[in-house]
Amino acid sequence: MRRLNSLSRRDFLKIMGGVAATAAVGGCVNGMPWTRDTMSVVERGGQQMLNELEAGSISGFMGWEPFNSQAVYDDLGYILKKSGDIWSEHPCCVLAYSDDWFQDTEDEEAENVLKRMAWAHMKATEWINEAKYEDVEKRERLIEITGDFVGRDDEVVDMSLDNILFVYDYNRDGIERYIEKLNEYELFDQQAWTDRGYEAAGDFASDLLVDKYVDWAVENRDLTAEEVFMETGGEEYEIRIGYLEAAQDHVGYFVARDELELFNKLGLEITFENHYGGGSYLMLDGFHDGDVDVGYLGIAPVTQLMINNDIDVRVFGGVNDEGHGLVVKSDVDSMEGLEGETVASPAYGSVQEFLLYMAAEEAGILVDA
Repeated sequence: MRRLNSLSRRDFLKIMGGVAATAAVGGCVNGMPWTRDTMSVVERGGQQMLNELEAGSISGFMGWEPFNSQAVYDDLGYILKKSGDIWSEHPCCVLAYSDDWFQDTEDEEAENVLKRMAWAHMKATEWINEAKYEDVEKRERLIEITGDFVGRDDEVVDMSLDNILFVYDYNRDGIERYIEKLNEYELFDQQAWTDRGYEAAGDFASDLLVDKYVDWAVENRDLTAEEVFMETGGEEYEIRIGYLEAAQDHVGYFVARDELELFNKLGLEITFENHYGGGSYLMLDGFHDGDVDVGYLGIAPVTQLMINNDIDVRVFGGVNDEGHGLVVKSDVDSMEGLEGETVASPAYGSVQEFLLYMAAEEAGILVDA
C-alpha cells in the first residue's frame, strides 16, 4: 500500500475517508469486498450550494455562515455537524499583510500601521463578543451591521452569529496542523517548498506567522484610540484594505470602521477598499497585483498561494475559528446517509474540504472527488 504522503492530490481526495486500504487492495477492506457506495464531492460557491440543495442536485454541503443558517431558515435542510464538533477551534480566517508592501514601506510607518490595525481589530472583536454574549442592544446593532454586509435577513444573521468564534489572535497550533496536512498530501508545490528552505510545517508557520502586533495590542488594551495614535508615531498613514464578499466572519472590519470609527481615530486613511469573491482572488488580484496592503481572508488561500504562486504575505492576527458546518437534506439522519450522495465544498484544499473529509473518515466513508 502506498504511503499517503506519496499520493497524488487526486489520489488523496479519493481515499480520504478512513478506508485508504480500499483503493490499494482492489476494493477490499480486511479481505472482504467493498460494497458500500462512495460519497462524491463537488466544488461550489456559497449561493450555488443553497440553490443546488434546494434543487436536489446535492444532498449536502460543508459551508460557512451565513449560508448554513440561510439553508436552515429556508427549511432546505439542517446542520448535521458543526465544524467545531469535527475539529475543535479549527483555524479559518486571518488578518494578513503584503510582505512587498511591508518591505517597500519605511520601517517605522509599517510597524505603526500594523500596531494600529491589530489594536483596532482586537477592539472590534471584543465589541462583537460583548454584543454576542452580554449586551442585547449591541447584539441588535451587530445583527444590523452584519445584515447590511452579507445581505441576509435579521433572523438568519441572529441564528448564524452563535456558530462563529470571533478572535483577534491566530490559532498557531491549528494553522501548523493544517500546513502539515497540506504538505503531507502534496497540495504544495514541492519544489517551491524546498526552495524556501522548509523541512517541516513548523518552518513555514514560523515564517508566516507574526506575533508581535497582537502582543502589542494586548499590552496596550487599556489605552484610548487617541493614545494609541500618539504611541504609534502620531502621524496619519494611508492603508489599502481587502476583504471577502459576504463572509460574515469579516464583520469586524465594519465594526472597526463604522461603529467604533477606529480608523479615523487612529489616523488610518483607507485609500483603497475592495471586496473579493474569494481568498484566492484577494491573494492574486489584491496582494499579488499590489492593490492591497492588509486583507481579511482564509488561511487556505494564504498558505497555498504563498507557496504555489510565490505570493508573500504574513499573518498577524486571527479573525475567526470554526463557523462552518455540514448542512444536509432533512431526510439524511447521519453521515452514513451521505453514502452514494453528492456533497459540495467551496474549494479544493480549503479548510471546509478538510473538515468534510475528516467527518467522512470518522464515519468510515469512502470519498470520490
